[in-house]
Amino acid sequence: MLSRAQILRYLRLRYFGWASLALAFAASVFTLYLDSRVRSEFEGRRFALPARIYARPLELHVGLHIPQQDVEQELRDLGYPDVAREGESGWFARSGNELEIALRPFVFWDGPQPAKRLRVAFDGGA
Repeated sequence: MLSRAQILRYLRLRYFGWASLALAFAASVFTLYLDSRVRSEFEGRRFALPARIYARPLELHVGLHIPQQDVEQELRDLGYPDVAREGESGWFARSGNELEIALRPFVFWDGPQPAKRLRVAFDGGA
């Protein structure tokens, strides 16, 4: 016959076993609930935001008041060296109030754009 201590130990182990099983079941149910909640919240927004940011465009046009130094810094930030390299793209050269820019080829929303050379003139260096 089992002693009282053995019976109590058996009951405790059995109780903790069932309690652990119930806790694991409750955690599983809660995890499934959270999963369904998160999926329903974000399912409609899957394509609402772009996956990547490709560029930081700077549009230059006649009449735009932007300091020449700001344009030069923007070009440096894009990795354009301040050295003319004939026959290559991806550089700029300063000549007084003008910048000569050799643009790199790139893909824009309306298709691929070839490498180009531009001359940008600034009024009074401003």
